Amino acid sequence: MAKDNRPLRLGDIARPELGAGEANPFAENTGPPPEDEPKFAEGETYRVGDYETTVGHRGGFLLLIGLAAICSSLGLLTMAYFYVDDRELLLLMQPFVALLFGLPSWLLGRNDLRAMQLGAMEQGGQVKTRIAMVCGMIATASVAILFLWFIFAMFASRLGIKI
Repeated sequence: MAKDNRPLRLGDIARPELGAGEANPFAENTGPPPEDEPKFAEGETYRVGDYETTVGHRGGFLLLIGLAAICSSLGLLTMAYFYVDDRELLLLMQPFVALLFGLPSWLLGRNDLRAMQLGAMEQGGQVKTRIAMVCGMIATASVAILFLWFIFAMFASRLGIKI
């Protein structure tokens, strides 16, 4: 804001005066590249070991949420089969619980495995990360199977077939 409490205008901004022979420090650099910049060959890609530091793996954490996803989603489906009185509530809870834990373990596991292949993450938790990713896939697939079962049940009830 300007001194008189009004918005700034371009005329209010003081521009520095350049002396004779002084170059604009904000102009595009049109000269040759500096010698201290690293040069890469055309088409060169990253290799394992190109990273100076690596990030620690999250295998244990991903395995924890992956197992929570598969146990909770398949556990709720199993409980819905045996507890007929609470079936609707259990079947409504299952997609939320499965997606809450399943999608993060699947997506984070996939990204961590890519980082391990590039060398940006420690290789030690690769097995745990892969197991967590598969658990997340199974939990997410159980939501898709439940959705298809609901569609089948709707069409069966329209046709008069009792399930």
